[in-house]
Amino acid sequence: MDQVFCDIEMAIDMAFKEKRFVMNFFSYLKTINARRIDAQEFKASNTAINIKTTAEDLRLYIEGGQTDEAKQLREAYGHLSKPEARKIMNYILGFISDCDEYIKEKNAKKRRRKPK
Repeated sequence: MDQVFCDIEMAIDMAFKEKRFVMNFFSYLKTINARRIDAQEFKASNTAINIKTTAEDLRLYIEGGQTDEAKQLREAYGHLSKPEARKIMNYILGFISDCDEYIKEKNAKKRRRKPK
């Protein structure tokens, strides 16, 4: 599971630095044949929390404003245009939604035994 976190962080770095969106997390989970519990652990991990926090910061940067927080966000994300920030925000939120979708699919495949 450590490799998953490393790959996600590398994909996010590429999105910010090179504006390349290289990872489809749902396909990645299917490829490595992750268990449902692994996906649930990811969703509760610090990496997922950081993704949500970064997405919220990007949302606030896109909205703008004159508060001190907005000024700090302009300083932090000023190298990104607002359309780029929107694309990155949607991309990183995709990791969470792909994880939810994968968990839902794994739950659907879980079959109950018929009583004899």
